[in-house]
Amino acid sequence: PLASPRGLHALSLTSPGVSSVLVPARERAAHVGSLVRELCSLPITYNFRLPLLGSEALAELLPALRPLRLLRRRELVGHGAGFAPTEADAWSFHSGAEL
Repeated sequence: PLASPRGLHALSLTSPGVSSVLVPARERAAHVGSLVRELCSLPITYNFRLPLLGSEALAELLPALRPLRLLRRRELVGHGAGFAPTEADAWSFHSGAEL
């Protein structure tokens, strides 16, 4: 965000034009925040800042990565048959390109 919530509130009180510009930005930031929280709840680690990807990319990634949540319930899938990622084996991405 470009300004603190207190700063945004102060600007909105002084200028209706500025307020009309900042409200959509604040809503986009809140949307990105909710997408980031949902992505961080998955059994994956990200070694970069997710908000930098933007809301469009995050919204596209979430449906693709959400099925990984089911891996937590399937710990015994790979028992004796090789590797099966679980919450104990967190996946790690170092950049947006690796996603």
